[in-house]
Amino acid sequence: MGSANGVTEIIEGIEVINCTRQPGRLKITKRSCALRYMQAKEEILKVPKDEFDLVRIHSLQICGDCPEGKRFARELSRVTQRQRRKGKDA
Repeated sequence: MGSANGVTEIIEGIEVINCTRQPGRLKITKRSCALRYMQAKEEILKVPKDEFDLVRIHSLQICGDCPEGKRFARELSRVTQRQRRKGKDA
């Protein structure tokens, strides 16, 4: 999502980053950031169905060109691929 500026916190045992792109000083996990980035890339051409969908898509647009989200998405993709390979070997 937004640039984490290297700021990470542990809240109730969960590592979160501070997103500077989303309003309200959003604290989000790296995984959630990666998923929002990937979803933003998928949703870019979709036409909203209703007002809720319009707001959701608009909030994701901020994530679509985020360098931190892109980096976290790559990391998540690598981890997922490793887990799939391990599952096939088992």
